[in-house]
Amino acid sequence: MHSSHFVMAITFEILSAIAIESHLISGETPNYQTLGLRPFWVDENPHFGMWHPANEEYTHIKSCFSALYTSNSYVAGDKERSKEIKERQVLVIGAPFVEGYGLNSPERTSDLLEQKMGIEHLNFATSGHFVLTQYLLLYQHLSKQFRDDAVIIGLLSDNDFRMMTLNMEKSTLRTNTDLVLKSEATGIN
Repeated sequence: MHSSHFVMAITFEILSAIAIESHLISGETPNYQTLGLRPFWVDENPHFGMWHPANEEYTHIKSCFSALYTSNSYVAGDKERSKEIKERQVLVIGAPFVEGYGLNSPERTSDLLEQKMGIEHLNFATSGHFVLTQYLLLYQHLSKQFRDDAVIIGLLSDNDFRMMTLNMEKSTLRTNTDLVLKSEATGIN
């Protein structure tokens, strides 16, 4: 990922945060608990924190939707993918709407793009207070194990920017800072 793309993403994120805080765009903090089951989003990855348990299925029911979420062996909320693929691939990283929060897999943007373009779109997005720092760590430690011809980063200022800076609890800020420092200390790029 080029630094200019990351700067553009941050700029877009800041503008989105201003729009939400100005009530030009509505934003609601999602609920990540699945009734009767362990949460689908758990803070268990040593490199980037919030992620999914492997090879699981969860039904997420809210007043406005019912969605089935699945995770693969790489614990991404996506169907099983091969690292050995020789065809073109696009990696998709980002906010809850990119993961498909509230949607069944065929309705997600990554699945629709894959169907329309005939190119695999590997969905590495996640919900659960997953912010920009973690996008980078996810790419460094997991996503880049897969061949990519392009990377799509989907931002949602309510999660990515506001939570990271304006209304973040001290423990979450410490966790994200610790993740970056841990990555830098180990020399993992």
